[in-house]
Amino acid sequence: MNEDYTANISYPMEIVYDRNQVIPINELPSEVTFNATGFGWDLLKKSLMIGSKPIYLKPANIQDRGYITSSELLPVLASQIEDVRVNYIIQDTLHFAFEPLRSKKVRVVIDSAKISLAPNYKLTTPVIINPDSIMFIGPASMIDSLSDSLLVPLKQKDIKGVFEEEIKLDLVLKPELKVNTNSLKVRFDAYPFVQQSQILKLRKKNFPDDTSIVVLDSTVILTYFIQEGNKARVMPEEFKAVLDYRELDKRDYTIKPKLSRMPGGIRDYYFTPSAIKIGNSQ
Repeated sequence: MNEDYTANISYPMEIVYDRNQVIPINELPSEVTFNATGFGWDLLKKSLMIGSKPIYLKPANIQDRGYITSSELLPVLASQIEDVRVNYIIQDTLHFAFEPLRSKKVRVVIDSAKISLAPNYKLTTPVIINPDSIMFIGPASMIDSLSDSLLVPLKQKDIKGVFEEEIKLDLVLKPELKVNTNSLKVRFDAYPFVQQSQILKLRKKNFPDDTSIVVLDSTVILTYFIQEGNKARVMPEEFKAVLDYRELDKRDYTIKPKLSRMPGGIRDYYFTPSAIKIGNSQ
């Protein structure tokens, strides 16, 4: 083992780069194979990495070039490998791929229409999300492909009362993408509502002075939903319904009635009929 030998050695290598500026988009080469000459013990120690450090390679223009040739790598190895003489490198070229490191803040959205509330329950407060955005960090091409918003579903069913929970995000990300959080706190209130109906007389708005234009139905049935504890406080005179001639649909000569006045606490409502026919008396 004290004589000179020549052998091929596979040796660990680490590519050095600015982790705040660029990021690899595929697996980096982790070793280099070279032919070396030296004492048998020295070659054995190099093969077994006994008392040795990896080779550190810092390519120039790492983002734009993407490769380094064996002729460029040879002096780097020769300067870092001790006790043996590096004759040549087995690989012709080492390849790598980097992109600029970027970040993007993506707004978190919960579709309130898809929240599973208990029967007859409705939201009584806005949906508050904390944090209201997520920071994604990764290669420029992946960051640029991200949407400006992230729709997060709630898996809980039949929600009622005060909802305040931490939601785990089931994000399926490529290894190169990182996020600053994997959970959100969501809060809102939901309380029972009851359905009520009453007949309303329609008021005309913006109708021309032409007396030949007539409204074929002057009343509608209003159906609305109100929080159960507030139903006794609602007075019929608090509702006002109008027909606005400027919203006439000339395809069928109908106008959809609207509420011009209503008490607080009403969440949803609809009219029967949903549209009023406009006729001509002549």
